[in-house]
Amino acid sequence: NETLLLNGSQSVALGKLAAGLTFQTYYPISPASDESVFLEQQNPIPLFNGQHLAPLVLQVEDEMSAAAMACGAALTGARSATSTSGPGFCLMTESIGWAGMNEVPLVVSLYQRGGPSTGMPTRTEQGDLRFAIHSGHGEFPRLVMASGDINDCFFDSLQAFNYAERYQLPVIHLLDKALASSTQTLRRFHYEKKRVDRGERFTISDPDATPVERFIPTTSGISPRPLLGQDNTQHWLSGAEHDTFGQVSEDPGIREQMMEKRMRKQQQILDDLLTEEKLRVNGNEIAGFTVLTWGSTKGAVWDAVKRMRQRGITVRAIQLRLLWPFPEKELSELLINAKPLVIAECNYSGQLNSLLREHLGRGADHLLVKYNGRPMSGDAVFKALQSINEGNGVPRIVLHNPHE
Repeated sequence: NETLLLNGSQSVALGKLAAGLTFQTYYPISPASDESVFLEQQNPIPLFNGQHLAPLVLQVEDEMSAAAMACGAALTGARSATSTSGPGFCLMTESIGWAGMNEVPLVVSLYQRGGPSTGMPTRTEQGDLRFAIHSGHGEFPRLVMASGDINDCFFDSLQAFNYAERYQLPVIHLLDKALASSTQTLRRFHYEKKRVDRGERFTISDPDATPVERFIPTTSGISPRPLLGQDNTQHWLSGAEHDTFGQVSEDPGIREQMMEKRMRKQQQILDDLLTEEKLRVNGNEIAGFTVLTWGSTKGAVWDAVKRMRQRGITVRAIQLRLLWPFPEKELSELLINAKPLVIAECNYSGQLNSLLREHLGRGADHLLVKYNGRPMSGDAVFKALQSINEGNGVPRIVLHNPHE
């Protein structure tokens, strides 16, 4: 069958299965639980070769355990993930910091909903961007990516495991309630040419060699990774700072060496990833009138920009797919002649707009925000863009759908 009827959480689950998911943990929370429940319902999964795949999906006692157990499985070489929403992600940050210190390839699917606290469990928001980028105390590298539609959900969740194992760090995949619960008819996913990248793994050349330096410094910041249980290896894993063997150390020179080693990964990510992995452009690539967005607002923005072009207005939309490390180079080149620059996002403060100011020294000429728990509509974005084009737009525009 070439046609699929899926919502976002199901698409994410299928992408994980295509990536070779072995272990997923979760604690029930809306709207993230639907993904893990769907995975449980599909076990075992029939494969093309006649065999079956049966990943272990484990409901645990709390989100701290969910992230910690997923780390443990990842250390054995399992493709391991956990799934949660904002309140649960708050509890996961200690384990995510541990993964950052020990360079564990952990995938976290973060389904955003209205906050703070319990907030609006059954409504959508894009309020966790800054939280995802800065979660956990101290500084450690992580990769933050966001899906824009249900098709993206599949391929992004597949790719998240490649990123996690290639760079040996936590990957936070941003989704939201609007994507999770929206249902769409799609063509069957063709992912046969997608390569599974397990990253740089440690191999034993001499059984009598000296002990493995798990965290040996490299120019990329990525060290060959031994797996728990692998012959002739040792494992010192602690939440504390450590030397190249993993043994605890507060030596100032070692601290500098290890911090610099880990943080080099962020530049390596920016060097490695293709432009289309960082962002997508819809419309005239050199148009001045520019709408920048991320996540599930993509659909409304794409629709509004299409309607503007149908009326003879030269405009483009940019979907930012990689949120961290922030793709300064590509964005600065694209936005050099952007006028007016419009940013659309479903949060109160304009979190992408603030990131743009921080990294490029400029922000939106017009900020479109919505924070009532409902997704943006193409009609509302179109009317706002029309107003801006006619010279009537104000710097901050709060969107309301008329029937909400």
